[in-house]
Amino acid sequence: MICYTNKHDETVALAAIIGQPFVKQTEIDANAKLVETAPDMARLIYRLAKLSDDNTEEITGVIAAARELSRRLVL
Repeated sequence: MICYTNKHDETVALAAIIGQPFVKQTEIDANAKLVETAPDMARLIYRLAKLSDDNTEEITGVIAAARELSRRLVL
């Protein structure tokens, strides 16, 4: 569960498995998956930023990591 304080100084759920009124469960589940995979996405972005154009083996590894991460995000 991830919460934040809204403009009325109330603690409300931002990403939860259940219990958010007026939000579809599919959206809640998708947000939870994004939060879960955020550290892996950040690591992948850092790997992308360090790539050199002439290292095809490294590029292939990053592509494989991106594919695996995208499989985890599918509901």
